Amino acid sequence: MTINQKIKKIREDFCNDSNIEFAKIMGESRQAVNNWVRDGYSVGSGVLYKILDKFPQINKSWLFDDEGNMLKNISENMQVSEPQASYMNNDVISLLREQIADLKDTIEKKDREISNLNQEIGRLKGILDENKIHYKQTGS
Repeated sequence: MTINQKIKKIREDFCNDSNIEFAKIMGESRQAVNNWVRDGYSVGSGVLYKILDKFPQINKSWLFDDEGNMLKNISENMQVSEPQASYMNNDVISLLREQIADLKDTIEKKDREISNLNQEIGRLKGILDENKIHYKQTGS
C-alpha cells in the first residue's frame, strides 16, 4: 500500500472520507489533502508525523514501514482521540437526522388522520341533527 493510499484509508476511516473534515483536523488546506491522496505525490515525513499527532491511534510502523496493522493495539491506545470522536459524532448526527425525518412523516400522517376523523365526526353529527337524534358529547 502506498503512502497516498494509507492517507486515503485514514481519511475514509476517521473522517467519513471527507477531504474537508480531514483538512480541518490536520490544519491544512483541502488542496494539500487532495495532493497527499493523489497516487504518486511525494508526501514528506513532516506530514506523516502530523498525521500521527492528530490521529494517535495510528500505528507508526504501519504508516512509515508498512509493518503491522493500521491501528495500535488497544492497550497502547486507551484514550479516544478527537478525530475518532468526530467521526462517531457524524454517524450519530446522520442517524438523528434520519429519525427526525421519520418522525416528521409520522406526525404528518397522524395530522391527516385526525383531520379525516374530525370531518367524519362532523358528517355524522350532521346526520344525527337531520334525524333529530340527540347525542351526548364526551371529552373536550
